[in-house]
Amino acid sequence: MDFQKIFIEAEEYLFCQKKLDVYERCLYFHFLKRVLQGSDFNIVITLNKVCESLNISEDVARRGIRALNNKRAIVLEKTSRAGFHIRFLVPRDVPGVIFDMPAASQEIDIDKIDFYSGAKYKSALLERQGGKCFYSLRAVTADSCELDHIIPQSQSGDNSYRNVVVADFEINKKKGSTSADDFIRSLYRAGLLRLDELEDRLRCLADIMSGQLKPKI
Repeated sequence: MDFQKIFIEAEEYLFCQKKLDVYERCLYFHFLKRVLQGSDFNIVITLNKVCESLNISEDVARRGIRALNNKRAIVLEKTSRAGFHIRFLVPRDVPGVIFDMPAASQEIDIDKIDFYSGAKYKSALLERQGGKCFYSLRAVTADSCELDHIIPQSQSGDNSYRNVVVADFEINKKKGSTSADDFIRSLYRAGLLRLDELEDRLRCLADIMSGQLKPKI
């Protein structure tokens, strides 16, 4: 019998799903200890020994045993002068306990994430842009691009996904502190963007700043 496996499954699945209180949990582990000592799932429990071992009253022990039986964590076969005749159930034998449940995913507040510092989310931003420089639409990789603020930090621009994009090194150097929309128009005037690309970039800029284009994280 794998005690460690039983202990983990009891803690992670049985106790929470069956809503065992602290006394019921102590009793369950006490019964498990008895099973391990005798290598038999059928045990006889006397109240005085349980109470002495766990330092609880007979009333608490009695109610705990019946609660474990009602929650089907054990099977109370019968009571006699000898004590409570119990068939111990390992967590995987307890009816209604579900194992290998997917962990509830924590909801991430994307608005609180810093997308600039450390460039941790550069790949996510690059994926949002289809592997292209946000301004020039040149193909770039994570090694050939850098992060840029749509609204410069000098103008109180933050590090949120609404204000950080990926840009080609050369293009970003040319942009400097110019506002994003003005810079995009300058690329069009310089013949580096077609009219349809200009319109697409301005739409994309508006969508990012409004929070409609969120990176996958």
